[in-house]
Amino acid sequence: MQETTARVQFDKKYLIALVLPLVIEQVLAVTVGMADMIMVSGAGDTAVSGVSLVNTISNLLIYIFNALATGGAVVAAQALGAKKKKTGQIVANQLVLICLIVSVVISAVCIVFDRAILTLIYGKVEQAVMDQAVTYFFITGFSFPFIAVYDGASSLLRSMGKASISLFVSAIMNGLNILFNAIFVFGYNMGIAGVGYGTLISRVVAGIVVVFILRNEKYDLHIDKYFRFGCQHGGAMPRDSRKELKQKQQEVHHTPHNRYAVNTFFPRNLFLIHRSYFHAFSSKSLQI
Repeated sequence: MQETTARVQFDKKYLIALVLPLVIEQVLAVTVGMADMIMVSGAGDTAVSGVSLVNTISNLLIYIFNALATGGAVVAAQALGAKKKKTGQIVANQLVLICLIVSVVISAVCIVFDRAILTLIYGKVEQAVMDQAVTYFFITGFSFPFIAVYDGASSLLRSMGKASISLFVSAIMNGLNILFNAIFVFGYNMGIAGVGYGTLISRVVAGIVVVFILRNEKYDLHIDKYFRFGCQHGGAMPRDSRKELKQKQQEVHHTPHNRYAVNTFFPRNLFLIHRSYFHAFSSKSLQI
């Protein structure tokens, strides 16, 4: 019996078209905080220092959101490569929902305990700098759910080879940030609060735009157009999806690796991640 080795054929132009927008998008993700620091410099050294302190924390949280989004997008891409579009759509909906829930909790903690968090991390800094940092942290804290959802939706778009779309949205976010920073800082003399509101508005717009793009049913990994995130009829999953997941559960219980099974429950909903499930996906080549 001869074994055939599945080979994934990568086109050079396709890889460039996929990787280049991703690199540019990562650069743009950092420029939001840089633009805030540059444009608030006219408000004084304390304002620049306050933005710098908060950006360190914000960048850490953004990396966490990126890691969460990337992990879910990998599962969705594996489902897509295995020709399991329905399963991939369930994963896509659950990914956006998880990003939203986690980021809302983090956002609430940052907003309520803004000064305590900054004091815990940076200790005793100059009072004027701390006041500026608290103002900026409080305002931008409301943007964390939107940037997390943006990261999740963008990862799904990249899984479908639509990296240029997420790059376009990221460019819009940066442009809006600079525009509103100029309006609030130079037009209304709002100082550090102005750059905070500029960042908040730009991230809100980016999150909303990318979610509405991902609602388009022409995409293999789209989310529910009514924002039910894979749940219907009071939270129950569609019957076909329940049957498919139930079948996967039965396969899991008959595999020797079932000790690695992890069940994550949502209200009346089940999202199953299993090592053998990944192995089943990886056994099929992803045709590009």
